Amino acid sequence: MIKALNLTKKFGSTIALENIDFTLHDGEVVCLIGPSGSGKSTLCRTLCGLEIADMGEIYYDERKIDFTNDADSAYVYSKIGFVFQHFHLFPHLTVKQNMLLAPLKVLKENPDDALKKAKELLAKVGLSDKLESYPSELSGGQKQRAAIARSLMMEPQIMLFDEPTSALDPEMVKEVLTVMKDLCDRGMTMLIVTHEMNFARKVANRIVFLEGGHIIEENDPENFFLHPKMPRTQQFLDKIQY
Repeated sequence: MIKALNLTKKFGSTIALENIDFTLHDGEVVCLIGPSGSGKSTLCRTLCGLEIADMGEIYYDERKIDFTNDADSAYVYSKIGFVFQHFHLFPHLTVKQNMLLAPLKVLKENPDDALKKAKELLAKVGLSDKLESYPSELSGGQKQRAAIARSLMMEPQIMLFDEPTSALDPEMVKEVLTVMKDLCDRGMTMLIVTHEMNFARKVANRIVFLEGGHIIEENDPENFFLHPKMPRTQQFLDKIQY
C-alpha cells in the first residue's frame, strides 16, 4: 500500500533519513524500532506528509505522491489515520465533539450516523462513559484510546502510530496496547514506531531496525529477535529487555 524509494530527509546539516527504501503491504503490521534519533518517527511522518522529503519517491497504491500537491495530500489523508505521542485532542471540545469534527466537516456525514459510529468506536476502546467528557477529565491512557477512536472515525485503510505509549505512565501502557492489538487482530494495515519490544514481537509481521537514518536490518519477529544478522542489531538487543 505504501512504497518509498531513496527517501532522504535533512534537518539543517543533520541527515535524519538517507536513501531509505521501504514498503508496507496491505494487511501488514510493521514495527519500526531503534535507538532514539535513529529516524523512526521521521520515516513515519515523512510517509504521511507531516515532513516533506528532500529526495526520493513515495507511492500509495502505485500512485506517486507529491505532498506539495493538495490533491495528492487529500488522497493520502483519505486513506490513513495517524496517532501521535501526545494525543492532540482539542482540549476545548468534548470527546464526542472531537470524534465528530472531521466526519461532519470533511466527509459531510449524517450527524446521526456519525454519532452512532462514534459511540460504537468508543465502546470498542472501553470509553462508552466518556462521550461527554473533556480531555482534561481523562487519564493519559484514556486520552490515547480516544485519539485512536477519533482516527478510526475516518475509516482509514492504514493506521500510523508514532510512539503512542511513550508519554504514558507504565500502568496506562497496557490499555492502549490492548486496543492496538485488537486492530491488528482485525487485519488493519499498521505502521508502528515503538519501544515496546514485547508488543512488537507479538503483533508485527515484520520488524524494521533503524539507526542513523538507515535501515540496518528487517525480518520477521522470530528471526529478528532470536537470530539477528547484523552485529549492531545484536548489540541493541543485548541492551534492552524483551
